[in-house]
Amino acid sequence: MDYGCENLQKRYGDRTVLDGVTFACKAGDRICIAAPSGGGKTTLLRILAGLEYPDGGSAHGFGGARLAVAFQEDRLCEHLSAVTNAALVQAHPDREAIAEAMHEILPRPSLHQPVRELSGGMRRRAAVARAVLAESDVLLLDEPFAGLDGESRERTARFILNRQRGRLLIFTAHAAGEAALLDGAALSLTTP
Repeated sequence: MDYGCENLQKRYGDRTVLDGVTFACKAGDRICIAAPSGGGKTTLLRILAGLEYPDGGSAHGFGGARLAVAFQEDRLCEHLSAVTNAALVQAHPDREAIAEAMHEILPRPSLHQPVRELSGGMRRRAAVARAVLAESDVLLLDEPFAGLDGESRERTARFILNRQRGRLLIFTAHAAGEAALLDGAALSLTTP
């Protein structure tokens, strides 16, 4: 399956956020969208996910694909455990398999307690794991390493890479150098 954007544009009032974004990719690729805060990364992912519409240009391939998204905000069900949050995005969840997978990036005691009781870094890892464990064709991860220390970043990166399984992976970062965490090709957005 081919995916991409051609001359994608997005404005909010007088402010241009995306101007002429063009790229092509396919299943199995890893693309890092790099830009500073306010540079359009989240807006681009929201357009690819069909949550916003561009003002010009087009995105193709994403509309018919099964998407899994980890937003910048964790968007977890606060009263549910990390395992239950991940089970919500699977058609036939195997809670034991989910717990074993999540234990690669989260301490075992944290897997079954309400996520509202977890630290910010643990919540981030739970949100990323939920997206990665979802049945999908495309993974859209908005700043998956935000708030994580060095060891947690590396473990989370391995978790993502080991489970990409031929899916297209598009993730955002503040700097193009973060592309190396997931062996991705960097696409830098320039602020218009």
